[in-house]
Formats: sequence, structure tokens, C-alpha cells
Amino acid sequence: MRDQWSNIALGALVAQIPVELRYTLFGLSNLQWTFIVLVVTSASLLIENRQRLLSDRLVQAATLFVGIQWLAVVYAPEFHTNALKGAIRFTAGLMLLTIARISNKHQSVGRVWVISSVLAAIYALVAYAGFGFTWLFRTEEFYIGQIFQRLSGSFEYPNTAAAYFALSLPIVWWSSFRPALRSVFVFLLWCAIVLTFSKGALAAIPVVVLGGAILSHSDAAGWKTGAAFLAIGVVAYGVLLPLQPYLWERLHGPNVRSPIAAEYTTPWNKLQEQPGTYGQIPLEIRNTGVTKWRSQGWWRVAVAYRWWNAETETFLKVMPLITKVPRDVNPGETVAIPAAFQTPKEPGRYILVLELFSGNLHWFSQTGVVPTLIQADIHASISRVLGQTDLSSFY
Repeated sequence: MRDQWSNIALGALVAQIPVELRYTLFGLSNLQWTFIVLVVTSASLLIENRQRLLSDRLVQAATLFVGIQWLAVVYAPEFHTNALKGAIRFTAGLMLLTIARISNKHQSVGRVWVISSVLAAIYALVAYAGFGFTWLFRTEEFYIGQIFQRLSGSFEYPNTAAAYFALSLPIVWWSSFRPALRSVFVFLLWCAIVLTFSKGALAAIPVVVLGGAILSHSDAAGWKTGAAFLAIGVVAYGVLLPLQPYLWERLHGPNVRSPIAAEYTTPWNKLQEQPGTYGQIPLEIRNTGVTKWRSQGWWRVAVAYRWWNAETETFLKVMPLITKVPRDVNPGETVAIPAAFQTPKEPGRYILVLELFSGNLHWFSQTGVVPTLIQADIHASISRVLGQTDLSSFY
């Protein structure tokens, strides 16, 4: 009976690894509470099997590693709290290892891992398409250059998701499920890993597969199985290429055009105007990157502005007017946009910074794209005057 409760708790823990909620009960998450239940239900079994565990080479090596972590806590010159947290986590990992070693339901637990990881990958892909419940797991999304969203799924960080899915790949591929199902499952996991944009995860998987094949002296059938496993990853990358332009940059390297790049042209860059006045500036924008600018949908871009106060050298905290891009703009194309703006309510000398953005005002300039600048003198007693001036010192 004790074995049964321990195995149930172990299966529940494995099932919850990819779905740790950010909401806690008495400071502990659902995963942490399940771990406590697992330790309590397994305590007597650990005591009964202590001699077996003490002679287990894997447990011995893990214990030595955890002991070194605790020595690091004692002798750490600084960041003691972080070192302590790390040692506690490794100790919890050692406890989980010992419980798994005495479990008599390895195959059942493995099937639970397979099903949980595949469901986590499916949810991650659905959430990446904009239909997830981010608030359950984290408070923000993560981007490359503020433009390309990294897949996090039900995890707090993209790299955590990448590590879990990479760890799950061989478990799924060499599981007892039918080959057709395993191929579909592995394809979904590969897609999830690719969209995390984790170079470490993508590099580690073939290295581990190759190393495992060499160390285990695999025969021809074993090499073919490993090659098929990696081939599915290549297929997943190829399928995602048309859907995620950043992957082209990953393939071709930094010497090609940037995925996000733009050139702005304006007929004037000097403005005299009264405070609180609405206006427009004819703006031509050329897409010099490799990414299509979408005018609608989840990844749409638009034009907005910020006012830089030349005296205080700070941006005004005002909500700008937003001008939509009239159509999708492919790489190499130019689009004309009458960019709307409103002058500041307080007189003074300003710089109007006009540029494209995506998401919640994720400015293109945050990726290195140079915006267009307009020098503005705002006074109540003058009429509107447009002109040209040298603003090279601001670039």
C-alpha cells in the first residue's frame, strides 16, 4: 500500500513538472506541495531501502555532488542566499532521485512523463499562437530584440521550457508508444524547442545523441534510430521557417540583412508649432530587413512617437497617437504613411522621435534601428513653420 501511494505521488509530480503555477499556497507552489507529499509518502520506503541506496553508484555520485554544493554555501564569500537556495534545490533533486530508484513503476512513470511533455508542447504551441493563459504561469512574455517572441508555454522562462522539452525528447523517442505516435510526439517537442530560440538546447540534443550512440557501441539499427530522431528535428525547423522569419537569421548568420531594419524619409525635420496642436508628417518607410511587417494581427506593426525634452533630457510621459501601417510591407518595399502627432502642452525645445513599433510600444530602435528625428520649437506665440536642419549630432 505504501508503494502504491508513493508511486501515485511520483506520477503526480512528474505530470506537474511542466505546469507549475505562479500562484502559491502558504508560499509554496503546486509542484512544491506535491514534492512534499511525495517525500512524506516515501519516507518509510527510503529508510527500508537505505542499504540498497547507499550502495547505488548513481546515488553515491549525486550525494557527492550535493555535498559539494553545501560546501559552497559554507565557504561562499558572497551571495549566500543564492548559494543556499541552489543547495536546497539540488538536495530536493537528490531526494527525487532516490525515490525514483526504489520505485517499481518505472514504465508507468515514464508514460506519464511522455504524455505530460507532449501535452505541454501542444499547449506551448497554442499559446505561442496567442491562445494561451500566460497569467497562470508568469507575468510577461520574452522577446528577441523586442520583436520575436520566445516560446515559454507553461514555464516561467523560455530557457526552462527548452531544457524540459530537450530532456523529454529522448524519453519520448525511446518510449514504448507506437512508432507513428512517437514520431508525431517528437515533432511537436522539436517545434517547441526551436521556437524557444535556445541555441544551447538545439546544440546539446545532437551532441548527446551522438555521444550516447558512441558510448553504447550502437549497431547499424541504433544509428538509424538516432538519425531518424534528428531528422525529425530538421523537418520541424524547416516547417517553421516560413512562419518565423528570425529562423532565417539563425541559418544565415549575422552577415546577412538584419531581420528587423528600416529606413525613414521625411520632407522636413524642423518644426515650429504651438502647444497641444495636432499635425501630420508625410513619412516614407522602407523595409530593409528580412521580416514582413504585418498591418494587422498578433505581430502587427504601427507608427508612433515620443517627445524628447532637450532641457531635461528625458522623454515626456504621454500616450502618443498611433498611425496604422496601411498594408503588409514585404522586405524591400516602401510604404507612405501620414504619421499623426500632437505637440506637447508645455512650451519648450523638443526632439520628436518617430518610428515603428510592435506589441505594446516595443520600439524598433530597441533592436538598433535608427528612428527619424524632428527638431521642434513649441511656443504659444508662433505660427507653424516647417524646414530643414542638421540633426547629425543626435544620431
